[in-house]
Amino acid sequence: MVAWEKICLPKKQGGLGVLDLKVMNKTLLAKWLWQWAARDYGIWGNLVRKLQNDAYSRLPLYSPLLHAFKAIDPILSVAVSVIPRDGKNVLFWHQNWGYGLLRYQLTDLYSFAFDTGITLRDFLTSWPNNDELFRDLLHSSSSANSQLLYLTNLISNLQLETEGTSDDYTWKLNANGSFSVSSMYRLQKHYPKEDSALVAFWSFKIQPRMKIFFWQMAIDKLATIDNLKRRGWKMPNCCILCKNNEETTRHIFGDCSFFQQSMFMACSWTGIQLDGLASFLTNSSSSNLQRDLLATLAFVTWRERCSRIFRGVYLRPEDMASQAVAECKILNPAFCLPS
Repeated sequence: MVAWEKICLPKKQGGLGVLDLKVMNKTLLAKWLWQWAARDYGIWGNLVRKLQNDAYSRLPLYSPLLHAFKAIDPILSVAVSVIPRDGKNVLFWHQNWGYGLLRYQLTDLYSFAFDTGITLRDFLTSWPNNDELFRDLLHSSSSANSQLLYLTNLISNLQLETEGTSDDYTWKLNANGSFSVSSMYRLQKHYPKEDSALVAFWSFKIQPRMKIFFWQMAIDKLATIDNLKRRGWKMPNCCILCKNNEETTRHIFGDCSFFQQSMFMACSWTGIQLDGLASFLTNSSSSNLQRDLLATLAFVTWRERCSRIFRGVYLRPEDMASQAVAECKILNPAFCLPS
């Protein structure tokens, strides 16, 4: 009933905070790439560097690893500031070393490049011998030749430091300049504004299943008849609890006479005043006893609704109030009826 994209949103934005595995996979790939480039690596990094001659541009052209790294380079370019020193670990085409991503700025010229994974140092070492860097430029388009002229002006005065001087990488999303998984994950997600109505109940000390239930209620994703009909189900819409109105989330936990009677009886038995479910979802100042009782009462009411539909078992409002009070005593030993 709830879209996966919605579930993967943080709780403050109306989701469950479940990690988006596709985004998380790119995030962890970015972490490896950061460690590789910034030389902040462990055993795995040492192994791959030895196998690939200390640069991932040496990976085979059709290597899945190289393909994965290049796929996240545009994302990293937003967050990474590169200051080339010896240029040995800076990708000429795929990293922003001062002039943006040349792969996207010089697309026609890029299509003629022999080695699209070449490092900045290797490129400048071969420059201006274009035969080593590009193929068949004599038959290239006028656009490619114009881009070659632009590139010539761009790097004509570029000087690198002595080999062995490490290139500087700064992660712009953190004040300390270091990479973090959380900041990379957030960079790829576009979150809506926070909604106070979707936040308060997560901090309440109620059962986790009740929190999930209230989350579904808050985003109107309970399997009520009106929601099912919007998805193409053909059925009459009548509240099975009061049999007087159409079944909607707002009705069941608002003006439904069955729920109102259950709440009245629970209040009269316990002496606790309840203002209604709408204030419960948004008001964090309610007492723990109020939260416990109203949350449990709403939950057992929904359970009764489902029991009537699927099992044909009918209970009375006083039974609902009794169940809610009994479950509150189990959840909270301090909960007791007034003498």
